[in-house]
Amino acid sequence: MDEFGDRIARMSTDLLEAPSEVFRKAVVLTERLWRAWCLRFCLRTRMGRTSLRYKISAIVIIFTTLFAVGPLWAHHSFSAIFDTSKKLTLTGTLTEVQWQNPHIVVLVEAKKSDGSTELWKLESNPPAWFRRLGVTRNDFAKAIGKAITVEGVRSRDGSLYGYLQKITFSEGNSLELVDQSQPR
Repeated sequence: MDEFGDRIARMSTDLLEAPSEVFRKAVVLTERLWRAWCLRFCLRTRMGRTSLRYKISAIVIIFTTLFAVGPLWAHHSFSAIFDTSKKLTLTGTLTEVQWQNPHIVVLVEAKKSDGSTELWKLESNPPAWFRRLGVTRNDFAKAIGKAITVEGVRSRDGSLYGYLQKITFSEGNSLELVDQSQPR
């Protein structure tokens, strides 16, 4: 194999230390495809019959693998970002709702004990989950500028970021976003 192939093999070996089993399998598959292509291409080159077909197939294999592995890298684990032992209860003003995939985001301006305000960013379930329950963006939009109380868990890094588990609107109605059978 050439220098480029050796670098690919080293990179895939380094990536094998990633915690995700699915990602590891994708890397192994990529390495196998690369080696198979190199073997085929190198043999064709030595015999002097390299064709455009092999070059195009190599490019297709590389791009297909890159596009297949991308989504596996994108999604994150709940426990990697949020610490379920750090419970959070905030009362403040709902300032913004970002109704987008993969998760909606709620921004809450909460007052600290010294009177200053903090802007909290709280992630929640996907919009499709809310639609299945009959909750729309307008239900949240009506509460913008009004007082709300939210419960959830904090991020592991201690920033003003958390995961929304329950929201209580100023009218008194609330929306529980976790399964009641799960410990809170």
